[in-house]
Amino acid sequence: MDEARVQAANRQWVTLSTIDVVARRLGDLGQGLNERRLRTLISRDLITPDREDPDSGTKFYCLGDVLDAHHRHARRRRAG
Repeated sequence: MDEARVQAANRQWVTLSTIDVVARRLGDLGQGLNERRLRTLISRDLITPDREDPDSGTKFYCLGDVLDAHHRHARRRRAG
């Protein structure tokens, strides 16, 4: 990934409800990244929210951090 895309990702925020749309726009870089995958990364303490809306409780994650955790943490292979 080129430096410009890294910088752009570090300036974008995602939530559990927006990650599916954002990941699709990323093409190969976002392959396998969805709400369920983000929940897994969160539950394994591989990523933490950078901020939270005090009124709604919505948690915001830096897209760059999400992508880093997504690519560093191996996905489970399904039998089949």
